[in-house]
Amino acid sequence: MPFFPVWLKAKDVDAGLIGVVLAVPMLARVLAIPVIARAADRRDAVRDVLIFTSVASVVGYILVGLSIRRLCHSDCLHTDVALLHRR
Repeated sequence: MPFFPVWLKAKDVDAGLIGVVLAVPMLARVLAIPVIARAADRRDAVRDVLIFTSVASVVGYILVGLSIRRLCHSDCLHTDVALLHRR
């Protein structure tokens, strides 16, 4: 997602918030990976954890896709309403 910050800037998102949006996944990885790996090793459930994290990733991508669609849809509606008011 190398163009994600550019897209956020085009949507008039503040530079500080863009930094937070980009930093949160990295921070979550740093905190979650050791905890999840330790739990998987203790329970000898590496396969189950891999399946769970794969499903969670798919759900995450779907949610991002839906939120982008909603953002684009609301922007289009906002633009249409603005054009109607200009007439």
